[in-house]
Amino acid sequence: MGKRHWAINNEILDTFQLKSLDGFLECGNIEDYMIVRKKDGLYLTDADEEAANIWGQFENDPLQKPYDQIIRCLGFRFDTSIFSNISFEYLEEFPINLIREFGQITGESISNKSMIVLGLEYGEDYHGPSEDIFREDRAATEPRYAHLSNFLHPVLYFYHVPPKRTSYIDKSVLPIPDKLFHLVEDFHTNWHHNKTHVQHLKTFLENCLSQRLDAFQNTDCLSFALSKRSVPVTCYHYMKSV
Repeated sequence: MGKRHWAINNEILDTFQLKSLDGFLECGNIEDYMIVRKKDGLYLTDADEEAANIWGQFENDPLQKPYDQIIRCLGFRFDTSIFSNISFEYLEEFPINLIREFGQITGESISNKSMIVLGLEYGEDYHGPSEDIFREDRAATEPRYAHLSNFLHPVLYFYHVPPKRTSYIDKSVLPIPDKLFHLVEDFHTNWHHNKTHVQHLKTFLENCLSQRLDAFQNTDCLSFALSKRSVPVTCYHYMKSV
């Protein structure tokens, strides 16, 4: 038995949703209840006689059933220590047209953090009254023409700081980003080809993060540590192990 408190993801979670608990006591403050031992088990009773009488009016009074044991569940704080301080948080399927209210909706403080918004978009000429959707040049096949991709393809918007309400011209369209990247369209919608997709995406992310993302060998990491003031982010795991 417990009261509503902070729980998973640092948000309020009704404790009756936790499968390890038998029940959830929502009425009043848990500090106002007493534990009374009777022959058939433990009971929670309200120290306030008037409040106890109110509960007694209901046939399904949650205080009528005995418990083998009563625990006070204060919920959980998400343990962020399991994540590296160089990791990034990824929120999936967040509505793009609500980015301007991101902090208010998610409760996350991102006022001084950079942001990459990933969306799937069609090209501007994908369809229209005068467009030939079956024209020969309707598909982009090379990365240098990725911004001309006609079919559904990933588009990444990078902002040094999250866009504010005042930066919107149209609520349904994201403001002009600090950096913009189109991943060239892929007929199979996989976007996993090394030269066509992966390498170009890696370069874009390196420019946004101002750090190299190559997968270095341990010997390379050691060389960086001995000869440079800082090491690439992909060497951090090695540096922690030595």
